[in-house]
Amino acid sequence: MKNYLAGLRKEAVEKFILIADDDEDDRFLMNDFFSKNGYKCMSLPSGTAAIHVLQLLSPNLYPAVILLDYYMPTINGEEVLTFLKKSERLKHIPVVIYSTEMNELLRRRLQTLGATECFSKVVQINQLNNLKDKIEKLLSTRRFVHS
Repeated sequence: MKNYLAGLRKEAVEKFILIADDDEDDRFLMNDFFSKNGYKCMSLPSGTAAIHVLQLLSPNLYPAVILLDYYMPTINGEEVLTFLKKSERLKHIPVVIYSTEMNELLRRRLQTLGATECFSKVVQINQLNNLKDKIEKLLSTRRFVHS
């Protein structure tokens, strides 16, 4: 992780996305797509790893947005979201949760808990472009506050 963070300059933090997904193919797809669109990405295989890494980061290196798969073993996306929103240090980071089974009831519950956006799991390039557009809109209207 130190090698990764050494290459993350302060100006790049505004385009830094942390991705947590237990599916290796989905992590690769999202990381590849966002990297090719100018984002610096860190992909992690679990919610546990995401929490661990976020606790180690200094505030000036926090991601601009966190993408979480809902269904992950041990700690799922909702549990990671709950942890983040209870943390004074991390609660300001926008969290996007995606799932293969996203429905309106789950979407409302996650947004009540603090999710910025909720989507059906992206599997096609047009869905990824739509997600990228929404993230760019979110980031363009947001001030970056690093405690």
